[in-house]
Amino acid sequence: MDPKTKCQRIILEAFYKICDILLESRGFFDENDVEQRRRRRRRRSSRNNCIRKPHPSFNLIVDSKPVLRNALREWKTNPHRILYIHIYFEQPLTKKKFLLERYTLEYRPRGSRVDEKTSQQLRSVYKKISVFLRSFISFVRIVPAFDISREHRKQISYDVSSDEESQKKKHLDFDCVVSNMRFSHIVAPFGMWGSGPNFLVLSFDFCPISHQTR
Repeated sequence: MDPKTKCQRIILEAFYKICDILLESRGFFDENDVEQRRRRRRRRSSRNNCIRKPHPSFNLIVDSKPVLRNALREWKTNPHRILYIHIYFEQPLTKKKFLLERYTLEYRPRGSRVDEKTSQQLRSVYKKISVFLRSFISFVRIVPAFDISREHRKQISYDVSSDEESQKKKHLDFDCVVSNMRFSHIVAPFGMWGSGPNFLVLSFDFCPISHQTR
């Protein structure tokens, strides 16, 4: 595998992991199914503890859904498309959807030269993303949408879309106070990888919840 393809593979795996971590934290993975898969993995590990097997990407085991991999299939051929993950809350009476969170993932192309430093740079990118993913696991549990999704799971939905698809949608505006932030960029040999969330700042007058409880 050439260095550029390897770099894109690392970025794609990071996209997968971020989506998996976020959606699992919002309750989109069936808990019974997740637990059954974990038990099967433990049984296989105990039976084959003498056989060396490859580590999961970023040495981080996160359960995933095939439907999510299918939704991200276009990023396999073009990882430079901006990826948006939207989390919604549906008001039960009006069926109106409120945007709770928007996560933006992007991999901007830069440079293409391969030299003796490229392999070391790829290892550095891999390590930095590994650290980021572990921080992200904690981050998605301290923002307001985590508690909302736990209390109102049936009213939570999501979608994954590209930049072109998001521009065509009419319902992607927040109705309440929003916090905007940006994670530090990670510079790769052939591009710059970055991500950033927008999420509601939960307050007592949070629209969807206050309407529901009146």
